[in-house]
Amino acid sequence: MDGVKLDYAPAQRVGLGHYARLSLRVCIFFVVPVGLAFIAWQIIQRSALIFAERACMEYNVPAGGLVMPTAPIPLTRFDGFSGAYPSWPTLFLHERHQPGQSSVLVVVDVVPGSHPIKWITRVYSQAGWLRTARLLNKTEFTPPIFSNYLYANNRVGQPDPSDPTHFTIPLVLSGKQKIVDGYLLPSNALKFEWPTED
Repeated sequence: MDGVKLDYAPAQRVGLGHYARLSLRVCIFFVVPVGLAFIAWQIIQRSALIFAERACMEYNVPAGGLVMPTAPIPLTRFDGFSGAYPSWPTLFLHERHQPGQSSVLVVVDVVPGSHPIKWITRVYSQAGWLRTARLLNKTEFTPPIFSNYLYANNRVGQPDPSDPTHFTIPLVLSGKQKIVDGYLLPSNALKFEWPTED
């Protein structure tokens, strides 16, 4: 090899175009599929929330039906998306609305084993494809009528078909039939009118 001069080809310089093409391949084969899978999962989750809330808004139990020991299945599914709440017995579950305004979901639960008896009320906005269900109002209180009775047997409440803001919750207190009237206020709070002791 003495006296022979080898002429090597010069090393090619890697330009920005190479890195751009490499980044594009990474996006196409990794980032884009992951992004599409995430979007698909979000659509599935949001549609499940919308359908669960709609089932709660249309929840219907025959008048006089006894309150079950746990929350209805539609409410359990809805709570799984909107927030972790115990599966308490539910006294009222339906939509209510002010005239000319969107419907809201109204939930009235009773805390089992509480002494004195406690009710928890929740009001949610409607979920949509671009918005989630927001908790508009929540209260926890002891109804004043329970302090005067030894026993309360709760029945499932009913929406008033003639008044979109009104609903009723029938009670059997110490063997006497009573009706609690509930109203959705413009502030999305709930107002209750309690029966008398007669």
